[in-house]
Amino acid sequence: IEEAPIEETRWRNALTPAEAQKAIARGYRKKRLQDKFNKWKGQEQNRRRCLVDGVTGSIEMSVDNKMVVTTLQSGGPASEAGIKMGDIILVIRRKGRGGRIIEHPLRDKQHFLGAIGPQAEVFEGTKIDILAASTDKQKKRWMNIASEADTTLDGWMKRVEAAKADDFEITVGSETETDKETRRKQMNTVARQKDLPIEAVDLADCFLSNAKNAKRKVEVVFNKIDEDGSGQLNINGIHEVFKELTRDTCLPQPDEKYSERIFSVMDESEKQKVTFDECYPYIKWEMVKMITNEFLQYEQNKDE
Repeated sequence: IEEAPIEETRWRNALTPAEAQKAIARGYRKKRLQDKFNKWKGQEQNRRRCLVDGVTGSIEMSVDNKMVVTTLQSGGPASEAGIKMGDIILVIRRKGRGGRIIEHPLRDKQHFLGAIGPQAEVFEGTKIDILAASTDKQKKRWMNIASEADTTLDGWMKRVEAAKADDFEITVGSETETDKETRRKQMNTVARQKDLPIEAVDLADCFLSNAKNAKRKVEVVFNKIDEDGSGQLNINGIHEVFKELTRDTCLPQPDEKYSERIFSVMDESEKQKVTFDECYPYIKWEMVKMITNEFLQYEQNKDE
């Protein structure tokens, strides 16, 4: 028990939760220590998940709401992998942090957009697998079993296996000018419908496509709220940061409970204050989710 502070420091300095787990295997099995480690492990996984500093990429392919490939750029990542017009896209699979396999069942276009964007940690250079029904036999098998009642991930994957879907390995390419234009067009359409200023769209797009500028913007707001120059903010300060960022991007204003929930995850040391480096990953992650929901999925839902 007396060695807990030393061991806790070792956990916090570990590169990954898996490496930290080895420390506890060396004999620190007191329940209080185990509980502390488990709490930190969850926080560390959240922090790493929130470090969404990649560059927005593209596979140069789009689908309709039935997940049928409707546009495919010749020479693009999807085309080069072997995907063809008319294929039915069923699953996107990728490796998450720590090597965990993450599978996204694709029931409609909204699921597809959610599985390949920044909110899913899929960026330029990310390797993904796309499972698709390509041949007439595969498509027929899929159409016969697609509407079965079991909507769980296991049920979906069993049907994909039964359809004998093809597996296409794809490395996400750089975002094309057409993709950028399409995304901005969607966001501008929403801005006009909601009577939003163009500055809000520019900042929102920055969070999705320019990690350096997004970080700079958050840091400016953080320093503005940090009036005493201590380099730390309490829960009220973080709430003000969220309020200013959402106001500048014309997103719905978060309530205090929302900020309290995010702050409780940021404040790993439980000092009731966080530095910029401690809070930025979570702020960035939350902004990406809100922008995606407000601008891109809003437009998708409207089209449907």
